[in-house]
Amino acid sequence: MENQEKSLARDKLALLKSISTLATQYDIVRLLKKITEVYGLRAFLVTRMPGATSHALQSTSVISSWPADLMARYDQASLMGSSSVLAQLRASTVPFTVDLTERAPAGTGGGRDVDVLALFTAYSMERFAVFPVANAEGERGAVSFYGDRPLPSEQEMLELSMVSIHVFDRLYQIGRTGQKPGEGLTERE
Repeated sequence: MENQEKSLARDKLALLKSISTLATQYDIVRLLKKITEVYGLRAFLVTRMPGATSHALQSTSVISSWPADLMARYDQASLMGSSSVLAQLRASTVPFTVDLTERAPAGTGGGRDVDVLALFTAYSMERFAVFPVANAEGERGAVSFYGDRPLPSEQEMLELSMVSIHVFDRLYQIGRTGQKPGEGLTERE
């Protein structure tokens, strides 16, 4: 058991160290898929902070492993406008966890919490951890990890927070290098 824990710790450290070497968004998607696997999670989502008038999660999503049907159903139900997760992201920069089964216990009447629980339970994603992040220009966003396993431990939250900060920064760096030659230069330059 101790050897298995040491091996897992080494795997986690290797994943974190590999972030700076990633050259494309696809590389980051592969890394985040590996992270979700190592942590026993099902999916990840990297988003920019939606504007006050944004109503579709798809428009703020940078990269995601959410099932396409889940994202479409989430947006069709207009759940972003009443999202308590989004409200918490706007109010704080502290990472947090959500267990939808605690917010909308089974057998309760209708309402948004029950709708959200039913939707996320259908994809085994009713528990998640959310990590507010920002890039060098101050653009805020969030990286979140979803699954049906127990919520991450404090140690896992620290590890996933570090991963989230680095991934969001790396996406920003990759986006900046994606400029065409000469873009951003003055005529004189």
